[in-house]
Amino acid sequence: MATQQFYVNWVDATGRFLQTAFLWDTFVGLASGMPSALDGISNAGLSYYSYGPRTFDESTEPATALYPSVTDIANLLYSDSSGNLASIIVPAPRAGIFYPDGITVDSGSLGMVAFNSIALNGALRNAAGGTITSFLGGTRQGRRTS
Repeated sequence: MATQQFYVNWVDATGRFLQTAFLWDTFVGLASGMPSALDGISNAGLSYYSYGPRTFDESTEPATALYPSVTDIANLLYSDSSGNLASIIVPAPRAGIFYPDGITVDSGSLGMVAFNSIALNGALRNAAGGTITSFLGGTRQGRRTS
């Protein structure tokens, strides 16, 4: 079961930068789907992503929106069949992935359906190496900048 880190460098509309990373199975097709799926749930632009050779992606631009800053995040929680957890941090989340409360992630939103169709295809791994099988939920959180 070979896994590798999938790194994403984000930039928001104000020029702030954030890097996130998660484990991915090298044998299950990540390919071109993940960057566009991430772009579909975040207002931040992907300045580059890397899984193996560093890949530059200048096709996504940061957006000025309801949550434009990388200091606003959506914390997405997943588990494997044994209950071991994995978390994916999405900076500058798009407002459309939340319920009207603006806090709770709506798994039925178009962006989350598209993202989870890739994240739950057998490729995403947790720190214990288990294959992620379930989306448990997510919340919007703010981060201190000072």
